[in-house]
Amino acid sequence: MSELPIKRSEQISEWAAALAKAKLSYGTVVRTKENSFTHSKYAELQDLMDAIQKPLATEGLSFVHFPIERIADKQAGALTLLIHSSGQYMGNELILPATGKAQGGGEKFDAQTIAAAITYAKRYNVQGLGDVVGESEDDAESITDKSDPRQPAPPAKAPKAPAVNPKPAATGGERPQSE
Repeated sequence: MSELPIKRSEQISEWAAALAKAKLSYGTVVRTKENSFTHSKYAELQDLMDAIQKPLATEGLSFVHFPIERIADKQAGALTLLIHSSGQYMGNELILPATGKAQGGGEKFDAQTIAAAITYAKRYNVQGLGDVVGESEDDAESITDKSDPRQPAPPAKAPKAPAVNPKPAATGGERPQSE
């Protein structure tokens, strides 16, 4: 388990009991944003906090975030801890690429892309540590390569049969009768 980015106190029994109780009082997560690529709705960090912050605080739990920047690697993210009043805690470190597309198609790496990666990491850390869902599950559909040759081809549509005229043909002959 040492390879995982999970951080935790030696004991977490009080932390776990408090989280379990807090979850019983979570509010509804309102998904106010739309992903411009997948067109799915998701919750911003503030939407998540609006739904869970009071129940967590009632049980002695609160989030603390520490931004992380790795300028040389063009990465950023956050170390997020969910701390209990007993001193027990659980945390996660999430580091992400902090680049974007600049005008003209080049790569952009600046304060805005760093801040976006930090916010994104905080949002996903809150979802994981708080055990709250902030977006619709798409079963990885949004990341599936539709051109992947290993993906099964969609079933071929059966050709439609020509429509049958219920009247006998004017040139003679009768419509066949079924037996």
